[in-house]
Amino acid sequence: MKRKATPQPIYQPPPPEVPRLAYCVEDAAAALSIGRDMVYKLIRAGRLRVVKAGGRTLVPVDAIREFLSGTPAA
Repeated sequence: MKRKATPQPIYQPPPPEVPRLAYCVEDAAAALSIGRDMVYKLIRAGRLRVVKAGGRTLVPVDAIREFLSGTPAA
């Protein structure tokens, strides 16, 4: 009795990395090397700009750059 040949999977390269445009609060904290609570304090103080998407708070990459350069949040 012959075995059926199993088809070999076709190689598919991984999808190209999509550049991040925004971070969740936890990832923004990691990127800034500060705690999550400090990120929320900066947001409340108007020093770090955010975007709300449903129930999520997202920190745009540009907002992180603005914060680090000392440019006031818009």
